[in-house]
Amino acid sequence: MDIEKLIERLKIEAGTFEPNSFAQNMLMDAATALSTLWAENKRLKSLLGESGQDLWSKENQRADRLEAENKKLRAELEQVKQERDVAIEQLHGHCPACAHYTPNHNEGLCRFCCFEIAQDTNVEINDNWKWRGPKEE
Repeated sequence: MDIEKLIERLKIEAGTFEPNSFAQNMLMDAATALSTLWAENKRLKSLLGESGQDLWSKENQRADRLEAENKKLRAELEQVKQERDVAIEQLHGHCPACAHYTPNHNEGLCRFCCFEIAQDTNVEINDNWKWRGPKEE
């Protein structure tokens, strides 16, 4: 419903009551309040129209910046993962970097590992080396 028409209808309806009656005063107060709120709403919308676009633009720029940073960090993460995989590959066979490593020879899975220095010749030898992962602090 059109606000201006509603305000006008309230004023017309108020005129049908006795002057200064409760009903007339109530309808006139409602028309005044509605008119005031409508004017304030228009003022706020105009302010939002001016600065709202600026705010929207800033948020879009921020989102673009964050997206670019995210893309850069993902590429960096992928590079670090590749470097880690190469390092693990180069460590393969280095006993202290193995998850099964014990300082004593021929214990646990080391006994059957092809990288064990003191291999037992009577056992089947396998590559049991497994990266132990980063050291926990």
